[in-house]
Amino acid sequence: MIFFKVLLPKDSQAVVLEDSPMRIAWFQKRLPQVTICTSIKEFQAYFDRKPICDFIFLDHDLGEGNGNGVDAANEIKERFGGNTSAMLIHSWNHVGVKNMQAVLKDAPAMPFGNFELEVEKD
Repeated sequence: MIFFKVLLPKDSQAVVLEDSPMRIAWFQKRLPQVTICTSIKEFQAYFDRKPICDFIFLDHDLGEGNGNGVDAANEIKERFGGNTSAMLIHSWNHVGVKNMQAVLKDAPAMPFGNFELEVEKD
């Protein structure tokens, strides 16, 4: 059951922090301009290059040795002051989500599978 639709403007660049191949394929199918980061190191490296980013999707659990969503939340807070207006936490880990939201105070959260993505057409 889909509870929420995320509508992104045409030509927007999304960054997804995710390590599940199934979820990665899901995001890639829906977002024509997406960068996938499977670890905190990749996430940090992406922003070190200072590219344009319009929306960020964050998972919490990234597998052993890859960091987690709290690390990403801290990175966002340090780099951007914790602006949460263009992001969505999509983790099923309720404790992880709460810990991420403790860093990013107003970050919305919706478990993966409970939302759909759409990019505006011409």
